[in-house]
Formats: sequence, C-alpha cells, structure tokens
Amino acid sequence: MLTATLMALAAACLHAGWNLAVKRNVDSGLALWGQFFIAMLGALGALGAWWIIDGRPDFAWQFTLLSGITHLPYSVLLVRAYNSGDFSVSYPIARGGGAVGAAVLGVLLLNDVLSWLTALGIVVAGVGFFLLSRGSLRQMRFALATAVIIGIYTAIDATGVRESADPAAYALSIFVTTGLSVSAWTFATRGREAVAAMRQQWPQTMRILLTGTADLANAVAAINDGEIYRYIAKPWNDDELLGVVKSAVELASLAKERERLTALIQEQNKALEEKVQVRTASLRQAYTASIKAFSGLLGLRSAKMLDHSKRVASTAMKMAQLAGLAYGQAALRSKE
Repeated sequence: MLTATLMALAAACLHAGWNLAVKRNVDSGLALWGQFFIAMLGALGALGAWWIIDGRPDFAWQFTLLSGITHLPYSVLLVRAYNSGDFSVSYPIARGGGAVGAAVLGVLLLNDVLSWLTALGIVVAGVGFFLLSRGSLRQMRFALATAVIIGIYTAIDATGVRESADPAAYALSIFVTTGLSVSAWTFATRGREAVAAMRQQWPQTMRILLTGTADLANAVAAINDGEIYRYIAKPWNDDELLGVVKSAVELASLAKERERLTALIQEQNKALEEKVQVRTASLRQAYTASIKAFSGLLGLRSAKMLDHSKRVASTAMKMAQLAGLAYGQAALRSKE
C-alpha cells in the first residue's frame, strides 16, 4: 500500500511538472503538442520492442482509438485554460475536477459503488474548486470543461484496461493515438508554426513536406520557415517518395560524418597548438639561457662591460614596461 501511494505521489509530481512546463512556455499549444509527439515516438518504440520480444501486444484497440480522439479536445481546452487563467487555479480545477468526474462516470457506466463519505468528499471538492477560483465562473469555464473531458477519457481508459489482456500495452497505445490525433490537429491548424518549432528543436532532422493543399502561399511559407528538404505534392509516386527518403537518409549520414570529422580536426588542432606552445616556451627558455651564458662570458672578460650591459638591459626593460610590452614586462619581473 505504501509503495502504491509513493508511486502515485511521484506520478502526480511528474504530471504537475510537465503541465507547469506547458504553462511557462511562450506557446503553450506547441509545447503540449511537443510533449505528446515525443511520448508517441517513445511509445511506438516500446510497442515495437514488445512485439519483437514477446509477440503482438493484446489490448482493446477500440478504446485506444476513442481515448486518443477524446484527448484532442482535452489538449485544446487545457491550452485555453492555461492562457486565460493562473496555473495555480486552472491545474487543480482541471485535474481535481477530472477525478471527481471520473468517480461519477464510474458509478454511471462501470457500476462502481460510492459510500456516503465518498459522495460527501465529491461535494466538498466541488465547493473547494469554486472557492479556489475566487468565485469567478469565467475563469473556471475552460478548466471545468477540461475536467469534464478528463473524466470522460479516464472512464474510457478504465474500461479499456479492464478489457485488455495486456494493460501496460494499452497504456502505451494511448500515447500513440493521442500523439496522432493532436499532431494531426496541430499540423492542420498550425502547420507552419509546428514545422518551424521542429526545425528549432531538432535542426539536424531532415524534413519532407507531403501536402495536398492548393494554397501555394502556405506551402512556400512552411518550406521557408521549416527549411524543408523536399516538397512532395499529393498524390505522390511511391518510387519517388522512397527515393527522396533514401537521399534524405544519405544526406543526414553525410552531415553527421562531416560533424564528426570537423570535431576530430578541431581536437587535433587544439592538441597541435598545445604542442606548439610547449615547444615555443622551451625555445624561449633556451634562448634566455644562451643570452645569460654569453653575458657571463662577457663578464669574465670585462667587469665594467658587464655592469654597462646590465644597466642597458634594465633601462630597456623599464622602457618596455612603460610601453606596455608583455614580454619586456615578463622579462623584467623574472630579472627582479
């Protein structure tokens, strides 16, 4: 029981964290789509590995599709709630109201039984949501609408889990259908911004545009904003599409290899510069030692000439120091 409670609290913290990230983003809609898109890719990889290792996963795909479609209005309403209200109000109402809605739908559709104490808790929660919004129904409307959708897809998922032989596979499949539905909506309504966001987030990705739109201006804008590698109009030719994908993969591989070689050259240049600096310092020390040796020989021949040479050297070093010459200053300090 303690383990389950701790896991639920950890999940709640994670959920609040990524919702806070959506709220704090400049464009909440694209941020939420990005989260769903990444989750979809991860879930697809997990389901593919499941299929290879343990065979085809068995889950209630009808409820998966229904849940994915229901998540679309959820994402739209959630973004509206965050854009029109404070996170400290919108998030508790949406999530808490969703839990209350799920409990009610569980009674109506799944034959769940609630005690009088649980029913009282639902009433208290409703009053608390109203007080949390400071009595402003206008501020609550999108959060409450989001809560209704949360209650609906929670009831759908509860039924889907019960009907699935592999509940974990059902949970992964929800990410896939949700990512597909939200991505389709995002590209249909905000394709240019979505492509530009992908370019900014993943600049090395090779982007291919498949479109049947007759609006040439939008297509050109998407190409310019998203730096599209190739533009293919629908209906496309299968051989042409495969050739474009193959060339894109080859170009991406070449770009990756170029980056690797560039990094290797930079590393080698840095190592060479270090060796040159070490060699230069060694030659400078040898040069200084030679000068001192010749100076010593002159001193053995004539003490007056040695004193004169030292005075000339001291005067020259002082002049260099006044002129701001680094080597003269360093030499003077070493002399002192």
